[in-house]
Order: sequence, then structure tokens, then C-alpha cells
Amino acid sequence: MNARHQSASEIGAPAKKSARLVARLVAPRTIRHRLTQILLVSLALVLALLGVIVVGQFADYSAAHNTQKAVSLALTVQDTAHELQRERGLTNGMLGGEDRYAAEIGPQRTTTDKALGALNNAIADGTTPGAPAVRTALNRLNSLATTRQNVDAGRADRAATFECYTAGISALNDVEPGLDEARDPDLRRGLQALGALGAAKEATAQERGFLNGVFAAGRFGAGEYIRFTEIRAAKQGALAAFQQDATVTRRTQLDDGLKTESALRAANSETRAVASAQGPIAERVDPVEWWAQMTSVVDQMRTCNARSATICGNARQNCATTRPAR
Repeated sequence: MNARHQSASEIGAPAKKSARLVARLVAPRTIRHRLTQILLVSLALVLALLGVIVVGQFADYSAAHNTQKAVSLALTVQDTAHELQRERGLTNGMLGGEDRYAAEIGPQRTTTDKALGALNNAIADGTTPGAPAVRTALNRLNSLATTRQNVDAGRADRAATFECYTAGISALNDVEPGLDEARDPDLRRGLQALGALGAAKEATAQERGFLNGVFAAGRFGAGEYIRFTEIRAAKQGALAAFQQDATVTRRTQLDDGLKTESALRAANSETRAVASAQGPIAERVDPVEWWAQMTSVVDQMRTCNARSATICGNARQNCATTRPAR
């Protein structure tokens, strides 16, 4: 019994010593002990604060990095939409009867396919914000090969072909990578401006391509005048939205682009279309000249859109991406 008692005492001795040490720290009786307690508590608070700061900074860095990737993806999406817009417009003009576009369509299809390839590469790993939505939008272009075959075989309907291209482009434009992840108000506003100008550019490109076919045919077909007014109204609404979200610099740049000689000539041709509600174009417009004038306008908008992709993180600009107009 005595041996057992001694063994238990020996085992319990370290625990008692630890308890006495804790008691001294919790209820110190000397200045030295009190200073030790203060230092330990202060150190614990500092370490906790540093931990919070590190976690916050990592979260901010991660968010900024994801936003940069998302904006890069947004520009790749717009590059693809730009080439599809060109292919749509040239195809619509040819289907309207303008043979001068026939030689341009083949090279443009090649350029479009390259842009689609670049976009598919950009969403390959699926980690970039918005990538799954872009992949879904691309499904709307599954009929592109069939559409091209119908055009080449001479069995394509002009209105249906135009809407087929437009459905795919609209699906891409509806994806706004980075907007949901943007927590900074300035960044979010910039991304909204980017989306608004993208919508205005698409409406402008729609008008370019749509009237290209109308001017080639020399008249509006059944229901086409109403469709034209819808496209024109969408363009005006998107431009108004851009004016609300964009910076003064970007607004001025776009305004200047819409006042060039080509833009003014295109506006004059648009006025002729507006005055042709009965069907036949009131005063003939050369579709090739119209295409060149409107392409200048669309390219100006594209340049402005690329520059609007300058993003800011933590209320500071941290990324600037520029793509050449084409």
C-alpha cells in the first residue's frame, strides 16, 4: 500500500507543479510576475491581430488576382464577339445580294475560328471566374458550322442567319466575368461600364450588319423595319447606360469617336433607313461604303472598350489591358 501511495504521489507531482505555475501567472504576487503576465497577454493580442491582417491581405490579393483573370477573360470574350460580328455582317450583306463581300467571308471565318480557339483555351482549366458561364454560352454557337454550310450552298435565309449569329453573340455578351467578385465600388462601376459599352458595341455592330443586308437588297423585307428600330433603340439604351457608369475620360473618348467623319456619314445613311418605313430605301446607300463607315465606328468603340478594361483593386488601379482595333 505504501509503495502504491508513493507511486501515485510521484505521478501527481508534475501536475501540482504545473498548477502552481499557472496560479502564479494568473494571480501574480510580484512585479516581475505581473510584467510577465502583461507581456504574454500583449504578445497574444499582437499575434492574433497579425493573423487577422494576414488573412485579410491574402483574401484581398486573391480577389484582385481573380478579378484580373476575369477581366482578361472578358476581353477574350469580346475579341471573339468582335470577329463573330464581322462574320455576321459580311454574311448578311452577301445574302442581301452584295457579291463584293464573297471574297472576304472565307478569311473572316478563319479569323473567327482563331478567336474561338483562343477563348476555349482561356476557359480550359475552369478556374477563372466566369469560365463555366462562357462555356455554356459557347454552346449557342454549336450550329455555326451548319450555318456556314447553308450559306455556301445557297439555301440560307438572310433573316434567320442573322438571328443565328446574334443569338450566339448575345449569349457571350451576357456573361460578365468578374462582376460578381468585385467588392470595390470603383472596380464594380468600371466593370459595369465595360459591360454597357460591350452591349452598345454589339447593338452598333448589329445595325451595321443588319442594314448591310437591307442596303444590299435595296429595301426592308417583311418585319425588318421593326427589327431595325429595336436594334437602334437597344444601341441608344446601352450608350446611355455607359454614360452613367464610365469615367469622364472614357465618356469623352467615346463621344469623340462618334463625331468622326465616318461616324457622321454613317449617321446620315441611318437617317435614310429611318425614313424608309414603307420598305424601299428612300435614297440608295452603297452597302460597301456603309460597311466601311460603320466599321470605323465599331472599331472606335472597341478601342474604348479595351481601355475601359483598366481595372482597380482596393480603390487603386492595378491592371491595364489594351487590344488593337481591327
